[in-house]
Amino acid sequence: AGNNLAAALRRLGPTYIKLGQILSTRADLIGEQAATDLSALQDQLDPFDDAQARAILTESLGRPIDEVFATLGPAISAASVAQVHFGTLFSGEDVAVKILRPGIERQFKTELGFLRWGARWAQRVIPDLRRAQPVGLIDVLREQTAMELDLRMEAAAADQMTRNFKDRGGLRAPVPHWDMTSQNVLVMSRVYGINIDEREKLRAAGHDLAQVLTNAATCFFQAVFDDGFFHGDQHAGNMFI
Repeated sequence: AGNNLAAALRRLGPTYIKLGQILSTRADLIGEQAATDLSALQDQLDPFDDAQARAILTESLGRPIDEVFATLGPAISAASVAQVHFGTLFSGEDVAVKILRPGIERQFKTELGFLRWGARWAQRVIPDLRRAQPVGLIDVLREQTAMELDLRMEAAAADQMTRNFKDRGGLRAPVPHWDMTSQNVLVMSRVYGINIDEREKLRAAGHDLAQVLTNAATCFFQAVFDDGFFHGDQHAGNMFI
């Protein structure tokens, strides 16, 4: 059932994929298997054309890609909003390059408008739904999406998170290259690690899974309660050990 739902959400568009990503983190609501099936929506979608990605990157940089990157590979992961490429700068530093999907802003606006209309209609037809505040949930998703569609916001958040944990330790965010970053392109240091949901790989690397969970929870609660500034999209595609 989860695979069928994931396939349907892919066909419906990026806003529905985003809803599927949110559901994939709620095994308590939809069950472990369905959550696992929906997790494919986190970073395993079809990438857009490589030539198109390079054209967007060239326009954003204002100069040829070959003048900035010693190497730049094809997309290695793709999600609802953007896709990621790995590359190397001439300094030898490995970087990740995140590029927004072309036309994504218009598509989100259209789909969110329809979802909000549907939520208002559902509230009128089924008054008990008002307790769940479906219109409010769509408005929150709209606000969140607006921030995701400007990659400078993500770069600034990574900088802030790094400052917050500088003395505390336990968490490290990618370092953005501001001179190469724009609204639709984010160039940042490449993070090496094992996805937090790849339990067998973590065990094989010698990690104590209980300690991994303790550390991750500690970092999250420190961010929430000490800083009031936390990562709001903590699916496994965004968390590496």
